[in-house]
Amino acid sequence: MENETLLLAAGAMLAFGIGGFLVKYALRDIQPMTLYLGEMAVALLALLIYISIKKPDMGFENMAAKDYGIILLIGLLFFIAILFMYYALVKGYASTVIPLVNLNMVIVVILAVLILKEKLTFTSSAGVALSVIAIYLLSRG
Repeated sequence: MENETLLLAAGAMLAFGIGGFLVKYALRDIQPMTLYLGEMAVALLALLIYISIKKPDMGFENMAAKDYGIILLIGLLFFIAILFMYYALVKGYASTVIPLVNLNMVIVVILAVLILKEKLTFTSSAGVALSVIAIYLLSRG
């Protein structure tokens, strides 16, 4: 994996990690749907500012109908995932909920190998297995 990819992934990990903690912190006083609505409003505003500044090629003219369907499906799945996670955080410990939620990476790896035909090296397989073990141990608290 190249350095830029690693830096971007590390940045995402850091943002998700701090964000996950802040969600649990905020849910002590804010209702899940209120927090989610506020979070999405800020994310939309940030996206619109980014687009207006960077003016990236959005590629809408090259999209097929199935592409819009995939976008809708992803949006629905992420909506459900975040909502479930928020309600789990209301009822449980962040130190248990977040590691369990992050087992999603196993599903991503399996689907990437089976459908996208990505190669999984022995080292990568060992890393996934160790991650699953670590997440399991963390979730056992």
